[in-house]
Amino acid sequence: MQILIVGAGPTGLTAAVELARRGVVPRVIDKRPGPSQLSRAVGILQRSMDILAPSGVADAIAAEAIRFDGIAFHKGAERIATFPLNFDDRTRLYGLPQDRTEHFLAQALERYGGRIEYDVPFEGLTQDAAGVHAVLGAGPRGSTR
Repeated sequence: MQILIVGAGPTGLTAAVELARRGVVPRVIDKRPGPSQLSRAVGILQRSMDILAPSGVADAIAAEAIRFDGIAFHKGAERIATFPLNFDDRTRLYGLPQDRTEHFLAQALERYGGRIEYDVPFEGLTQDAAGVHAVLGAGPRGSTR
């Protein structure tokens, strides 16, 4: 069985790491030319950390992330309210830029024998009697079935 994961963001990489950890190394492609240097998100919930723990990614994230303890609301310079975020060990919220999270996931994928193929856009699917085939764009790897 062959598995293709389209997109090397946190969701795709988490799926790839978990499959590879179980002995099924998927092919991971991304249309970007390389790893992102930008962050679209920073929050990581405790449940996500639980999922990432067996691969060691949670430890790497926790070592670099900050833990959000609460939110402070201000009106101008005056603090008008605070709200705690970490009520117990199940509700922790960590902050780490998304590009760093992707970095740790990519490292874990490599430890399990996988890799990310950048500059490989997904064009669509075709189907014939032999099965379903992914059509990939003309990146450096060319179109593949």
